[in-house]
Amino acid sequence: MAHEVAWGTGQGIDGREAARQAVQGALERLENVRPAAAIVLAAQEYPVAEVFAGLSSLPASLPVWGMSTSQPFTAHAEKARSVVVAILAGPDWRIEPVWQPQFSRDSTAAGRELVQALVEASPAWNGLLL
Repeated sequence: MAHEVAWGTGQGIDGREAARQAVQGALERLENVRPAAAIVLAAQEYPVAEVFAGLSSLPASLPVWGMSTSQPFTAHAEKARSVVVAILAGPDWRIEPVWQPQFSRDSTAAGRELVQALVEASPAWNGLLL
């Protein structure tokens, strides 16, 4: 089975509700494919805890990458006060989240360590999301 990506958007005053709408839209597009990971783009006006609370309908063990931005983008335009959720799905995704607490102190060394670990882990990548 091929990789699939389904996305949804939500917009409004409340970050929790906007995130809930975005998750619901993405899950509806997925149909019956197993989610492997999610990427969340949230407007910077929303408190992170609010957006996180709106992601509660995602599977608990799903790796989630999140970031705030001035205006999340969609296929049609940038949207203020919105949340975009993209769900990566399919059985053959290999997701390996890595935490580098030393990144803020020495990002160059942390970057070198990450690249070295990636090279050692798999010499043949089909794709990579950092």
